[in-house]
Amino acid sequence: MKESIFEMASGIAKERMDDALNLMKTDFKGVAPFGKKPKSMDEQLYEYSTLTPETLTKMIDEQGENDVNQWLGDMVKAKERRERNGNA
Repeated sequence: MKESIFEMASGIAKERMDDALNLMKTDFKGVAPFGKKPKSMDEQLYEYSTLTPETLTKMIDEQGENDVNQWLGDMVKAKERRERNGNA
């Protein structure tokens, strides 16, 4: 069946948007958002130690479950590392 002009145009537009998004992903990979400084490990460990279920739910809603699970795993490892080294 022959494609309509609308389907053809929307396909081309979608392809161009995908190309632009992929280009932006590679150009800005690892770049912190404007005006946002990364938190130090001490700040992250304090945030982890004072984590409440409400805060955790809010983090999951904002950042996604996979990213939050990764962060929680990193914090557990960092806490164990500090305890093992005597820097608790």
